[in-house]
Amino acid sequence: MTLSKNIAIFTLGMLIVAWAGYFIAGLLISETELWWYPFIPLVFYIMGISLFFVKKKVSDRQKLANWYMLLKLGKLLVSIVVILLAFFSLEKVAARDFIFTFAVYYLLYIIFESATLYWSEKRKKKNEETA
Repeated sequence: MTLSKNIAIFTLGMLIVAWAGYFIAGLLISETELWWYPFIPLVFYIMGISLFFVKKKVSDRQKLANWYMLLKLGKLLVSIVVILLAFFSLEKVAARDFIFTFAVYYLLYIIFESATLYWSEKRKKKNEETA
């Protein structure tokens, strides 16, 4: 798949997850306390796009694994900063809701990203074997 097609699919998937997450969060959290919600999918969208560009730039598998681990560390640090900002800037209940929602997104995102990279590398290896 081309980079633009991967980004389009990722964007569509993130939009679906963001709206579904907003609907579910709206059932559990009052509407007035959800003003911070759009920041969560946006953070994960930006982190996901970075993987596509690194994957396109790096062709060596070993270097890709190293870059992938560096991206994971960067994403963890960004997530910690976002959680700390929420903890210190939001009131107690809103901060708790934000951190819980962010943690759920983080876990789902890690699973999605790992599966995407696995299938992409598997498809790449199969294409190399047939060529």
